[in-house]
Amino acid sequence: MQGKIVRWDETRGFGFVKEEITGTEIFIHISALNIRNPPPEVGEGVEFETAYNEQKGRTEVKQAAYRDKNRKAALELAQVPRKSPARQRKHHADKSRPPRSQRNRRADYERRREPKSNTWFWIVVAITIVAVIVGKFFQ
Repeated sequence: MQGKIVRWDETRGFGFVKEEITGTEIFIHISALNIRNPPPEVGEGVEFETAYNEQKGRTEVKQAAYRDKNRKAALELAQVPRKSPARQRKHHADKSRPPRSQRNRRADYERRREPKSNTWFWIVVAITIVAVIVGKFFQ
């Protein structure tokens, strides 16, 4: 089917399409359009398929596409971030120092490592105290 957008609410993301042959207005949600494209404008032509929504008791646009083939997609209009030029590796004059990648790997390991638990220290201290008290008691 073909038609034109007759009403569109940008904030709520829906509108109505007027079908060309019968002139009936059919509900359309933004999800029925290709999300790569910018939102539709009133008067813009669309080709669409409809389906009956039993829950709402009305016919709705299930899938739609703009008729204007020259319409630019929003992704094409958006600036694509460019990759920075490849860095050149510097020759390390100091051979005694490991390359930065290895230094960072060790630092990451140290940061991720769980803190040392001193549970065994306190167990040994408790056993020592108990041994001293028991030794004094049995003398």
